Amino acid sequence: MAPWHHAQLPEALAESRALVAAGRTRTVRDGLVRTPGAEPGFADREVRAPAGALRGRSR
Repeated sequence: MAPWHHAQLPEALAESRALVAAGRTRTVRDGLVRTPGAEPGFADREVRAPAGALRGRSR
């Protein structure tokens, strides 16, 4: 069966929608910007790259 037909699809879509909705708030975006800088595991440049866009600046 194709991966997009699995039983957990409705839950995964609901979680995705909730994340997108939460990301529209300034508080959540600020947290997402701070997290990669605070976590040593997020040292990859590619992981940190979206922070500028989340701050409202393009890189």
